[in-house]
Amino acid sequence: MTVATVPNVRRLAQYRPFELGGLDLRAVLRDLVLAATAINDGEMDSIFDCRSAFADLWELEVEVEELRPVIEDLVEDQLMEREGKGFGLANAARADLEARACEWEKTEERAFREWELAVRKEKPGVSDDDMDVLREDLRQWLRLIIVRHGAEAALMLYPEQERARRFFEDVDARGFESLPERNRDMQRLRRDTLPLFIRCPTPDQRSFLAGLLNTSFYMSVLTIDPEAKHLVQEQMKGHRIYLDTNFLYAILGAAPPEEVYSSRRLLQLSRELGFEFAVTPWTMSELHTSIARSRRDIEQQSRFIRPELARTMLRVAGEKGFNRLVWQAYNDNKTQPKDVFDRLDHFQRELERYAIKEIDHGCKTVERQEERVKLYASLVNAERFPYLREPVVLEHDAKCRLLIERLRGDGKVNVSNARFWFLTYDTKLPRFAQRVPDNGDPVPELPFCISPSALVQIIRALTPRTVDFDRTVVDLLTSPFVGYRQAVDPAVVQEVIGRMDHFEDASAELAIAILTDTAKVSEIEQAVESEDDDKVEEAVRSAYSTAGREWQEAVAASERRVAQIEKELAAAEGRVAEAEIARTRDLEEAERKQGREVGDAKANFERQRAEWEDEKKALTERIESAEQTRDAADDRIKAIEDQMKAADERKRRSRRISVGGLFVAAGVAAALVLSLLAVTDEWAIAGSVIGGAGLTLVGVRVLAGKEHGKEIALWGGTLLAIAAIVVSIVLGAE
Repeated sequence: MTVATVPNVRRLAQYRPFELGGLDLRAVLRDLVLAATAINDGEMDSIFDCRSAFADLWELEVEVEELRPVIEDLVEDQLMEREGKGFGLANAARADLEARACEWEKTEERAFREWELAVRKEKPGVSDDDMDVLREDLRQWLRLIIVRHGAEAALMLYPEQERARRFFEDVDARGFESLPERNRDMQRLRRDTLPLFIRCPTPDQRSFLAGLLNTSFYMSVLTIDPEAKHLVQEQMKGHRIYLDTNFLYAILGAAPPEEVYSSRRLLQLSRELGFEFAVTPWTMSELHTSIARSRRDIEQQSRFIRPELARTMLRVAGEKGFNRLVWQAYNDNKTQPKDVFDRLDHFQRELERYAIKEIDHGCKTVERQEERVKLYASLVNAERFPYLREPVVLEHDAKCRLLIERLRGDGKVNVSNARFWFLTYDTKLPRFAQRVPDNGDPVPELPFCISPSALVQIIRALTPRTVDFDRTVVDLLTSPFVGYRQAVDPAVVQEVIGRMDHFEDASAELAIAILTDTAKVSEIEQAVESEDDDKVEEAVRSAYSTAGREWQEAVAASERRVAQIEKELAAAEGRVAEAEIARTRDLEEAERKQGREVGDAKANFERQRAEWEDEKKALTERIESAEQTRDAADDRIKAIEDQMKAADERKRRSRRISVGGLFVAAGVAAALVLSLLAVTDEWAIAGSVIGGAGLTLVGVRVLAGKEHGKEIALWGGTLLAIAAIVVSIVLGAE
């Protein structure tokens, strides 16, 4: 591929985010965080606000995980102060930034004044108005040179070199066409006067140019050119990242907000480069189990689902997991647990939204290696001791390692050709990745897993931070508080670098250490000014010797510190182990005590239940006996009532017979005695007979009772009436 294919490929070649273990990138972000905070009135409400400031000020994308350690270092160095979730500049840092900005403005003013004097010397007739136009064009021209030539623009500081001559020729050939349109005389004047600033720079002009170049150097550390992105995408095709369950927690929102944001952001950046994301069936099963377990836990805590307890339950729900998600949703929006779990029942849709696929390729083969899975699961268990995990969880981690290593295949495996990774927040798995069984398995050259913080560094190194590279450089160049570093005298740099090969212990690292040490640079400057080569050599030799000794002392101190930390770590791990053993013992004792209490409670309950059953049985028997007594009493009452009714009936019958007999007797007497003995008249006789018959009929009615008496009375009365009529007719005829 030629430079013509990718015009700014030199920007890609200059990019070195991992220089000095990533410290170059850290140093650049450190300066920019200070500058952004100063521009924002010295305060930032949160890391997210700081990230937004980078985008607003310079159109630069930085990640929260990149900024967090930088801000922590600044706080530790007392340049920043914590203010709740935010942070602000310490007074000393604020004063230092303002002092450097003020000094920079003075240097800039002197540099441009010296250039104006040179212009008036060359072109005495230039008016003040024309000088103002030239001054503005000069600023823009210098920015264009730096934007176009990148690191090569540093040749402006060394105009005496042959390479610089060729550089200036290129600048003259195509360095003015992007400037604002001017009349022909002004364009000619501009071509003659602008180069005076860089052809033979004065000390102030050199310092000003060095400051601009230092700012542009940020871009060589921060980002590749956007035009080189497709080169990276071609290399990333076919690379696949398998996600651990704990990472899926963050994707589904079951983690702190910053982790949720960072995880989703990492997926976005990785997809832009062409990475694929996948999960194994084992991880999906583990996720289902975790959701089901959380559902049971929340159902048992249903009595706590009250607004006044939501914040407390959120605090005790842990840093991540679905219990936290439920309480977070309830605390924020009063979302009921059922609604949260209804959504989680379809979490596959959420994974699809982030282009995460379930892939089982190679899983069956791993599952058939049952003995090997158990062997590797025991290694995971040993790494996690004394903390206990369920066997299915240990086997999940073991299977994922075996799968990744199988997919990578044999041969030399490095970061560029590994192609398969397991992304996890678990800090134990990287150590497990270095362990192998005692059966001859070789130790892998590359761990099967990677942490999100490590992956984001790789992804960020391959992803442009800005869409418009040139615009971002110009924004940085014109921003206050950016790039104000005191430039080291080129003569000192030449002496330190040029003599590096003359000393036995010299190295590039020591040279950098010398050039960043103000005291050593000052000593060498004084030696250079004396123009005594022996003094210069002695000063440089002393500087290398001192730097080497300090380097060795620093290394020794670091080793001692590491040893001390390891000792403290071992002691802490011992205390943790003891605490875990004590905790396990306490839990077992609590379980035994709880078991005894449960047994006693159960026995007491059974005893009470038996007593209740006996009381119930006795009460039932008493009720049945009472019911039988009541039935017997009812029978006796009924018999007495029947006897009374019979007695009453007999009395009524006797009275009826007596009354009826009297009426019959009276009727017979009236009909016979009166008609035969006492009465002689025919009508009287007829009346007595009929009257007697009536009385007799009444007596018969009474004697017959209610059942037959009415009928007898009816027919008897009818016959009596007929008889009376007949008698009346007969007597009347006579």
